[in-house]
Amino acid sequence: MPLPGLIEALHDVDVQRLRPLPRNQFDQGAQVPRLFGSLSAEANTSIAEIARTRSGYSLWSNAASDDALVQASTRALESVGLHEKAKRTSALLSHGEKRQLELAMGFASSPSLLLLDEPLAGLGPGDSEAMIALLRTLKGR
Repeated sequence: MPLPGLIEALHDVDVQRLRPLPRNQFDQGAQVPRLFGSLSAEANTSIAEIARTRSGYSLWSNAASDDALVQASTRALESVGLHEKAKRTSALLSHGEKRQLELAMGFASSPSLLLLDEPLAGLGPGDSEAMIALLRTLKGR
């Protein structure tokens, strides 16, 4: 049974009166980050961009040489403050950085709505404060 509550507006529209969004118009974050641990942060965000564009990207192509993918990945990583760690394997990122990367992947898919399930789960006090500050800067995008 749903809990009582009110979601007031999304783009000045009462969300409770809307039809469900098609899956390609929203993204969601999970309590445990879902990343490709053996791939770099840049590759993870590139995969999110490929999924968004449904480009049917060829496995034989080099994503690092695709300017549009690199630019989209760079924008996504910059938006969450991870651009300096773009080449780092995501398995080597701290838990807080993995949460940031998951946000970058969510934004790379250009959703109308990004749902976050306990975005502070597993974060210590310092990382929690940093994540709250980041979420405030991203609010409304």
